[in-house]
Amino acid sequence: MEINNATGNEVVHFEQHADAKTLNINKSFTVKNGITYRIKVEADDHASNGSEKQILINSR
Repeated sequence: MEINNATGNEVVHFEQHADAKTLNINKSFTVKNGITYRIKVEADDHASNGSEKQILINSR
């Protein structure tokens, strides 16, 4: 999910269900100048083990 960090609004949201131990994500979206985006990935398995990672991206 990509989020405009200043407003908290979601820009892109997608879900994918994969019964695998690993998953490569290859997504793109168009950014606007001067906005910081937060990319957040959430994952959980069938045993309810979960994890979340986030990264900030600054557009110029």
